[in-house]
Amino acid sequence: MRSIILLSLFSLVALMVACSESFTDPRDGQSYGIVQIGSQTWMAENLNYEIEGNTGERFGYYTMLAVFTLFMRANFGMTAAEAGDFYSVFLMGVYFMPFIGGILADKFGYGRMVTVGIIIMFLGYLLLSIPLGAESVAYYTIVGALALISIGTGLFKGNLQVMVGN
Repeated sequence: MRSIILLSLFSLVALMVACSESFTDPRDGQSYGIVQIGSQTWMAENLNYEIEGNTGERFGYYTMLAVFTLFMRANFGMTAAEAGDFYSVFLMGVYFMPFIGGILADKFGYGRMVTVGIIIMFLGYLLLSIPLGAESVAYYTIVGALALISIGTGLFKGNLQVMVGN
């Protein structure tokens, strides 16, 4: 966690120092700071989204995946096959939901969907962090948390990449 904070602070300082030039987008007339990295020119706002949003989201996602099936087997007494099925359904949701997120972003805007996605994912990870034991309430809370994480990832992941690409 400390390294993520240091990386974010370092990147923000680097962007503030490097953003001496600006670019006016003819599509919306707004002026944006730009950064030259090698032979490529990047919009500073997009680099800021990528570093802060994507790093934290990926850290939470892969940390959770690393212990997911082990937790389900230890806490709920699932067999390896049952935990694998549960894991597969979750991953199906994670990889299917960006399709829905893209449709919603076309209607409501990419920035709004990225923000809503981060909030929904946060709520999902917050639910996962509540120690409820091994009863049915805990099981259904985990199902709900994983559904929120899938939905949040669907709204966040693809739309963030589009914002960086634009």
